[in-house]
Amino acid sequence: MNTKKQSLTIKLVVIVSAILLITNLLLGALVVHDSREVVRTLISNRMLDISNTAADMLDGDVLEKLTSEDQGTPPYQKISDTLAFFQKNIDIRYIYCIRATGEKEFVFGVDPTVKDPGIFGEPIVYTEALYKASKGNAAVDEESYTDKWGTFYSAYSPVFNSEGKVAGIVAVDFDAKWYDNWITRQTKSIFLNSVAAIFIAVVFIIIITSKIRKELRTVSEDLNEIARDVNEIIPNARAPHRENSDDFQELSLKVHMVKQSLKQYASSLHEQTETLLESMFHDCCRIYYINMDSNSGICILTQNDDNCILKKGDHFPYQEAIARYAHNFVTEEYRDGFLYFTDPENVQKNLIREKTITYRYLIRRNNRESFERIRFMNIDNPKFAVHTIGVGFIDESLENTGSSSNL
Repeated sequence: MNTKKQSLTIKLVVIVSAILLITNLLLGALVVHDSREVVRTLISNRMLDISNTAADMLDGDVLEKLTSEDQGTPPYQKISDTLAFFQKNIDIRYIYCIRATGEKEFVFGVDPTVKDPGIFGEPIVYTEALYKASKGNAAVDEESYTDKWGTFYSAYSPVFNSEGKVAGIVAVDFDAKWYDNWITRQTKSIFLNSVAAIFIAVVFIIIITSKIRKELRTVSEDLNEIARDVNEIIPNARAPHRENSDDFQELSLKVHMVKQSLKQYASSLHEQTETLLESMFHDCCRIYYINMDSNSGICILTQNDDNCILKKGDHFPYQEAIARYAHNFVTEEYRDGFLYFTDPENVQKNLIREKTITYRYLIRRNNRESFERIRFMNIDNPKFAVHTIGVGFIDESLENTGSSSNL
């Protein structure tokens, strides 16, 4: 049964889209909430400005004495005309006066509305803002209310008489539909902006991930070619399989397989190199493997005595070790020649022409002098460059004291 491999692009698109959606929804909700508060504050301030101005222009002593029988009289008409001026010249729905008839009981007073006005003495819908105004504090409804004329938010400002008492209340109605429509428009705008932002982000992610996937395919193809070459060298090397792996996981598995296979191959090759060097340098007392490109060496074989500085498997810098050896053991008359012969450039140049090169010199150890030979062998055997070599030391001392010097 074949299992479809999970798409990295789809994963990224889904995850980022979800994050963007949640973020935009939260921001949208916050903006809508803040917008409501801003609009409410603006409406409240505007309505209070109108109601406060109108209230200041009315005579409280006259207002509190008016009755339904006073309609058409000059005092009544003056107040009505003042209110009508605001209604005609300012964008409001209604403006009128209210009278308190008891605790939390209110009725219409003067209403300048031409068509279907509130009847003098007709009960008014009670709101908390209206009650606050009856106690001398101007206020605006926090929630809309509905009466037979529609749904409104209203501002209420007290009108004071000459004794400083509340003689009446000026009410200004503002249509709640405008408020609701404004909120609806803002909500739609925020929603559309959120959708557009998500769409742009998704397109951007698809473009980026497609480019990444293209690069991954190129890397994967190169890695597959390397893996095939590794399989030819190490037939048992196989990439592990994982169900529902994505592109990165699959690539990681291949890299891991190649890495482990190359480690095994390097270990096997190192063992083979040691065996090869020991066979080629069978007459040497000390053997080293040198990488000329990295100036690094590995001790392959050394005599186990007190003069041995390096032990088998030790790594060391080639040039520094050679210079130290020349200074400590090679006699002065041979030292310059020894250093010239062992110089990396000279070694590489000579080993291109010859498979093996040897230099004989005199050393002083344990207060005794003896001849020694150093042998370099080209392991790579290329035509134009030398990268890895074997180095062996041959002790020509007629008396084998069992002691030796070491790099």
